[in-house]
Amino acid sequence: MLVVPAQGATVPYAAPVPYAAPVPYAAPVSYAAPTDPAYHESAVLKGVYVASLAGGVALAAVIYTVLFNSLSETALVQLTAVWFLPVVFGAYGLLSQRLIRLQVTGRAATITKAAGVYLQATGPLGAVALFPFLLLKNRNPFLISVVAAVFWAGLLWIFLTGIFPLL
Repeated sequence: MLVVPAQGATVPYAAPVPYAAPVPYAAPVSYAAPTDPAYHESAVLKGVYVASLAGGVALAAVIYTVLFNSLSETALVQLTAVWFLPVVFGAYGLLSQRLIRLQVTGRAATITKAAGVYLQATGPLGAVALFPFLLLKNRNPFLISVVAAVFWAGLLWIFLTGIFPLL
């Protein structure tokens, strides 16, 4: 409902608009188009990564909440790989797709430079996640995810067989 004051009436709340120019933050955001027409980000792979990440988190939740009292400590330790490796695979898959997207859109020259952009955003803790991007110059997110999962499986095995029994 629009209320119009009578002609000649003074309206105390009516004041001239202090800005006549359009609002700069209301402008549409344009995203960079891919500079490499040969690159196509796979929606299927993204679904696999999300499902792997969500499945690993769900398995961890079930193991450590529902099954916690019915499993021995040894069984809980042995089941770590069941949830940990899918989480690593999914997380690295999503991260590698994001870093490759940074490179393809021209915001980073290489995967290593894209990892540097990521490191600036996340700080020193993000450096832990960047090792496969320093080793691999490939733009295949599936390969990066597999290499990362194998690397973390090795570290998990070293921890569970060498360090954990000493604690």
